[in-house]
Amino acid sequence: MAQKSSPTSQDKTLFSFAPPMDLQATMDINQKLLKAMQVYNEELVTFGNNRLKEDLAVSQKLAECKTAQDFIGVYTDFYQRALKQYAEEAQTLANIYTVFTSEKDKATVASNKPENSDMPESKKQE
Repeated sequence: MAQKSSPTSQDKTLFSFAPPMDLQATMDINQKLLKAMQVYNEELVTFGNNRLKEDLAVSQKLAECKTAQDFIGVYTDFYQRALKQYAEEAQTLANIYTVFTSEKDKATVASNKPENSDMPESKKQE
């Protein structure tokens, strides 16, 4: 008959630093995080490609300018449009973050944090 081996003190030490956690909840959060990163990165790449096209097109428009007024007009339009697009993109990225961050996920993450009595109160709430 095979004898059951009991955990050695070395085995206990290996796992003493790991906080107790809900493995399924952790896997769900990781899956959601990876999906959020994918959506976020796709949005950034699409935005970057569109901005690059516009950045390159402005040089063609500048080459066609006949007067200083034309030149100033092209640059003014370019920068106003770019500023608007960057502001819209920041809002889009914030919305992506919001969609993938729910109160349930925050609570699950918080419940998996180890309690550390040496940690200041202000850091425990983060």
